[in-house]
Amino acid sequence: MRRKQEELESKDIKQKYTLEEKDHQIKQLNDEIKHLNDKREEQERADSLKKVNESLFNSEIYKEIIDIPKQTKKEISAEQWKALEQMFSREHPIFYALVNSSEKLTITDRRICLLIRLGFKPKDISAIMGMDKSNVSNARSRIYKKLFGEKGTGKDLDSRLLGI
Repeated sequence: MRRKQEELESKDIKQKYTLEEKDHQIKQLNDEIKHLNDKREEQERADSLKKVNESLFNSEIYKEIIDIPKQTKKEISAEQWKALEQMFSREHPIFYALVNSSEKLTITDRRICLLIRLGFKPKDISAIMGMDKSNVSNARSRIYKKLFGEKGTGKDLDSRLLGI
């Protein structure tokens, strides 16, 4: 009888060990699945961002305004601003909605955001908008606070907007 009980206990211990091992394997597989899903989602975001960038940078309005900073005393026209906004509305509606959803942003703030998203540097933005470079730099940190509700630098704004 005692031997039978020892055999049962030994069998129970082996089963418990096997169950723990299987639980560990399941956890490892679940971690791997999560990692692969995260990687896939990251790749999908990167592919989506690449597609958006291609459409933005190949647009006629972008081609028109890219050379404005190189020209002296030339700013973007009202018609070009309208075309730029329409292009963003059509090609990158998520970004356009973010920029236009905040009632705190002025029209100048919104335009700075559009230009940042197109990859223009503060010096170029100042030329395009006919503003002093220091005003553009100061506006970028204020825009960050208005859009994201936290303190940040102009570089922080650039980074966040370029990632959308």
